[in-house]
Amino acid sequence: MYLKRLDVQGFKSFATRTTFEFGQGITAIVGPNGSGKSNIADALRWVLGEQSGRLLRAKKLEDIIFAGSATRARSDRVEVTLTLDNSDGWLPVDVPEVAAARRGFRSGDSDYIINKKKVRLREIQSLLTKASASQSSYAIIGQGLVESVLNLRPEERRLLIEEAADIQRYRLKIEEAQDRLKATHENVERVRLLMKEIAPRLAQLERQAKRAGEHAQLSRELRQALQAFYEHQWHRAQESLAVARANHDQAQAEFVQAKVALETCQRELSEIARQLEEHRRAAAASAAERERLDQRIRDLERRLAVARERRAILEARSGELAGELRVFEEERERTSGMLAAEEETRGQTEAELQDAKEALAARHADLTALEQEFRDALTHGADAEAKSKRL
Repeated sequence: MYLKRLDVQGFKSFATRTTFEFGQGITAIVGPNGSGKSNIADALRWVLGEQSGRLLRAKKLEDIIFAGSATRARSDRVEVTLTLDNSDGWLPVDVPEVAAARRGFRSGDSDYIINKKKVRLREIQSLLTKASASQSSYAIIGQGLVESVLNLRPEERRLLIEEAADIQRYRLKIEEAQDRLKATHENVERVRLLMKEIAPRLAQLERQAKRAGEHAQLSRELRQALQAFYEHQWHRAQESLAVARANHDQAQAEFVQAKVALETCQRELSEIARQLEEHRRAAAASAAERERLDQRIRDLERRLAVARERRAILEARSGELAGELRVFEEERERTSGMLAAEEETRGQTEAELQDAKEALAARHADLTALEQEFRDALTHGADAEAKSKRL
């Protein structure tokens, strides 16, 4: 079994990837008209390198790509992969399985692939021609081809017999050899023309060759001098590199020390920042306490001013009471003088005197209370002044 598998995608009616497995015992593909049997044969022809649109039943490459339907968009490319069994080595390659593929695009370009490697069409044709399985070897016979063969003229039937006898392969070799021979003749002719063109310039070319030899000698000397110079520069660079590495090591050590010192400073700075934050909180608390004390002092000063005003009022009241007391004393003296003259009115006068005494006693009691209140105010004011001084 040589034809093992055929994978078709986007070829004519095969929109999705379709795989045909040709196992043992499969000798034909059958189906109703319009089911796509001929499309399978066309796919085989196309993957083998067929270029004729008439044999593929298409005018151009774009016609073999799935054109779309009412429920499915058209395809942008077509790909057919032909897998051949080469376990008995009938193909001249050292692999048990050969997968020949052809990929086409709507632009008209085609890619040929053998075992996932891009190749040219000539390579595929050469490989399949050696195995008598090319697209022109009548390995694929389409509809009406048998009748056409029977109706061939003798010279056309001769070509068919030569194809069946595998003469085409040697014809291809002869054509390739003739092409190479023709190319060789063309190369010889070009060489002759070149020699004919160069002959008048041989003297100039000899001078140029001599100059080229001198140039080569000078180039070697220059190369040797440059090599010596570069070696000297390299040694100096190595010495500079050693010094630079030593400086780098020293700088690295200093950097490590500086890094350690920086970390220490950062820790000290963090501690100082923490202490500063504590002092700030303490200062804020002190400021709040000071504000409270200032408010207390203002309250005490206000109370002291009130006490001073009350003291002034009490002093004024005390003066008034003292004046009233003198008036009462004068009235008492006048009453005593009149007591002798007016004995007859004694009872009435004694009653009035008693009333006056009671009023005097009440006034004395008021004066005593005012004096006590004045003394208390003086004491409270003195205490406030002392506390204010202490604050």
